[in-house]
Amino acid sequence: MADKREERKEEHKISLKREVSHFVLSGISAALAYTIVYPLETLKTRTQVHSEAHGGKVSSRQIFKTMAKTEGVRSFYRGLNAALFHPLVCTSSRLGLFFLFEDLKKRKNGKKVLSFLEKSYLSLAAGGLGEVLVVPFDVIYVRFQADYELPKHLRSGYKGVFNAFKRIVAEEGPLSLWKGTVPSILKCMLINFGMLTPYYECKERLNKYLGMTKANYLISAAIAGLGASIITLPVDNIKVKLQKMRNTKEYRGMLDCIIKTYRNEGMKGFWSGLLPFYAFFAPNIMLTLLFNDFFRISTHLSLSLIHICRCRRSTLCRSRWSPYH
Repeated sequence: MADKREERKEEHKISLKREVSHFVLSGISAALAYTIVYPLETLKTRTQVHSEAHGGKVSSRQIFKTMAKTEGVRSFYRGLNAALFHPLVCTSSRLGLFFLFEDLKKRKNGKKVLSFLEKSYLSLAAGGLGEVLVVPFDVIYVRFQADYELPKHLRSGYKGVFNAFKRIVAEEGPLSLWKGTVPSILKCMLINFGMLTPYYECKERLNKYLGMTKANYLISAAIAGLGASIITLPVDNIKVKLQKMRNTKEYRGMLDCIIKTYRNEGMKGFWSGLLPFYAFFAPNIMLTLLFNDFFRISTHLSLSLIHICRCRRSTLCRSRWSPYH
């Protein structure tokens, strides 16, 4: 009896470490991927801001040349310290919550594989919940990028993340940090749905033909990156426009922003910056998913080995715990 209690206690510890690892490993994976492709995110944001200011007449190539010539290579990493809060906090929350919800669902239903519908609503729920806390960091990141499309006398000149927090609250009020909350949440729900659902669905289906090989992982990640890019960009465009507003009233809200974007830029305005967005977003998603899978498999196998060794050392019966359910 004492041995069984000790075994259950040990299994609970390992299970808790596993759930915590979902969040930690997701954050590390996302931060690594984000740092690699961040210059493309900067180019995408600057393209969107420029498109709004010039009625949709914009070239990502020209923006790239202008930035490189007048601002230097370092300009492509401007705001990275603020932007990294997003993958470290939001992406770790979005992915961590998804894997946590997935584990709970599998234990409840006694299934090893979830259906497409189950993956869909779990990814949407995790995406929405994960974004709520980090909207202020999105606002600050957008402000950093928008500053350089404004005349010098209109620029905010934020000196850093904390300076931006302080000034936005003092000059515009605390609620300004949550501008664009609705499109931000919608964007993260769509990102989670677009990247996680097709990725794991494709992996499971391609397993019959390719097995769990590198080719399977890469093809599934590429499909997830393409799908998430196409469905996410219009919401991202609206989010950027709302969040870059200071004390002005360019838009009365999300619906007003959608209407004015259509009137001023046409339908193509919603997909402004598609090329740099896809060039940034698809590799970012692919790298995040691949890094995350690698870290999760390595960590969970390590936890499993540690558990087995402890069980043998304490002369307990062979553990029923498995790193995957």
